[in-house]
Amino acid sequence: MFTQLPNAKCIVVLGQLASSLRICAGFNDKMLATGLYSYSSNSITKLHSVSCLIVHRGILFAATQDHNIFMYDEQTIDLLNNPLDVSGEIKTMTVWGKFLIVATSTSGISYLEIPKIVLDRW
Repeated sequence: MFTQLPNAKCIVVLGQLASSLRICAGFNDKMLATGLYSYSSNSITKLHSVSCLIVHRGILFAATQDHNIFMYDEQTIDLLNNPLDVSGEIKTMTVWGKFLIVATSTSGISYLEIPKIVLDRW
């Protein structure tokens, strides 16, 4: 069922109900959200070089190796905003209040304000 997952750079679980759980995985050439059960739908984006994924309050944050962070609706995988740009390769990130805290390989820790369009969904 998950034959491609060993090639994934990062993986997160989407959804909170056992009947609707999905896995989202980042690869060199795509980001794939796939259901754990056969009746769940798959979503594929052409997001390249995904290096880090987190989910917070229904928002999927996806960081790429070309220093961009994209924000998607967790359920539909619809893109919510233009990407945020960060200096340096993104290693990890977390949400604190209305800020996205990002650790990079070159510029240390950055605090990015989460766009209003995303905050309004919370």
